[in-house]
Amino acid sequence: MTGGYIVNDFLFKQKDGSIGKIKTFFFIIKDEEYGTMLFDLGSPYFQQNALDELKNKFGILPEDVRWVFITHMHPDHVGLLGKFPNAKYVTSRAELDFYFKLAGRMLEGGRIVYILREASPNYKMRYMHPEDDDDSLQECLEEFWDDRMFDLPYLFYEDNPKIPECVEIIPAAGHYVFPLAYKIKRKYHDFLVTGDSFSSRMVFQQEPDSMNNEMQMFPKEYIETKMKFFPFNGIFVPGHDRPFFSGTLQSLRKNIFNVDEKLF
Repeated sequence: MTGGYIVNDFLFKQKDGSIGKIKTFFFIIKDEEYGTMLFDLGSPYFQQNALDELKNKFGILPEDVRWVFITHMHPDHVGLLGKFPNAKYVTSRAELDFYFKLAGRMLEGGRIVYILREASPNYKMRYMHPEDDDDSLQECLEEFWDDRMFDLPYLFYEDNPKIPECVEIIPAAGHYVFPLAYKIKRKYHDFLVTGDSFSSRMVFQQEPDSMNNEMQMFPKEYIETKMKFFPFNGIFVPGHDRPFFSGTLQSLRKNIFNVDEKLF
């Protein structure tokens, strides 16, 4: 079974008006029995570059992808949403409903910052004066949203969907409305795809009461999820860092590998 990851840039507007970048990672599994599985879909920017890398490095065409497992619906994790015509998309119903609510407000000409304020005390504090919001998220959705995303073949965690036996869905509350993590069970290493519930190795260097240095919708649940993931023994696959081994925090620098071999 072949595994690997692709890195691309998510762009955002900074307070001084300049454009910032953050690295986004999405994970790939090529399995003879279940076909190609993608875990998250990277940034909506530079989409063709990501599709070219799937083809040139992994030999994967869009029609080859059978499964897409989404941790949460932030734009930097669903950038290639709808690009895989034969895939089933696994997410949570609560997560998708909230994202569609944001999209509906946007399509009506409204500002999604008000929905974020309604949904989370953390966001209400951040957007105490919504008129001062820089609208980066709004602009990203307006640029990349496609009505076809409403009609994709979604499978919901709440319905206990039938998915490949090697994948286990794990609730990972806190960062967004109802994020999910995915454990991929293999002979030598299990892989835990965490999205932004465990976004990088840096979390191991933080005290529990300082873990909420990013904007989370539900800080208490966010910290509880991190504490739940700390004992995991295997390879973490975070949203904004290379996969790394839980024991030593050593990163997996090669981006194509055999998931059924000892990697560390």
